[in-house]
Amino acid sequence: MSTVAAFGAIMTSSTPVAMGFLVIPGSEHFGVTTAQFLIYFTLFLLTSAALFGFTGRLILRIGVRPVLTGGIISALAWVGMAYAPNIYVFYIFAFIMGVGASGNNLLPANTLITGWHVHKRRGTVLGLAATGAAFGGMIIGFVFPSIMAAGGFVGGALAIGAMIFIC
Repeated sequence: MSTVAAFGAIMTSSTPVAMGFLVIPGSEHFGVTTAQFLIYFTLFLLTSAALFGFTGRLILRIGVRPVLTGGIISALAWVGMAYAPNIYVFYIFAFIMGVGASGNNLLPANTLITGWHVHKRRGTVLGLAATGAAFGGMIIGFVFPSIMAAGGFVGGALAIGAMIFIC
């Protein structure tokens, strides 16, 4: 179970592939340049990276399972991003997504694997779980063109939120 959970958590790290599909539709949706739209990605990454130290200490204090609920925070942030009335509200939800992402991505996945698999094959198990990012990226590559064609920016943002929630 821990390996499957780690696979799912690492699979959420493939969501930037899906985010790439939103750049042009998102820029058009908010009436901004692509550079202005992509500020959200910087906010998300900086917030997530800044919280990794805190998240690591939180995992030690309360365990990894409660921290993995960061996926719910990220998923809900994507719902907010999908329906944001303007780019500034979108940025606020990107910040919230970064908060959640620090708890549903690589750090908890690594903690799950290294904490559960104490045998000498730990590296192999971590490598297998890490294929979750490639698997997620492959699925996104096949599925997202149709999602974007049918649902546009809002549909794409909601699909990313759903993927994070499921993983």
